[in-house]
Amino acid sequence: MHVRECKDVALLRTKPTTADFDLQVFDGLDGRAGRWQWVIYRTDTSERLAFGEVAGIEVVAKEVCSQIHMRTDLGGGTVE
Repeated sequence: MHVRECKDVALLRTKPTTADFDLQVFDGLDGRAGRWQWVIYRTDTSERLAFGEVAGIEVVAKEVCSQIHMRTDLGGGTVE
């Protein structure tokens, strides 16, 4: 799947020790059928940075990547 917002962002299914963010995605958490919930954490502090709930997995990718870009661009960091 190609999502414009995810350009230059690598979303991996494994948990590398060099990751800057941790992402959790849930389908239908707490019985909310047809809804996807997501949460982004910083890996160095476990601080929750962003979260949301949407109707489709494609929207999850767009929102997550947009949040990652926003957080790294403001801080001068890079996404690898």
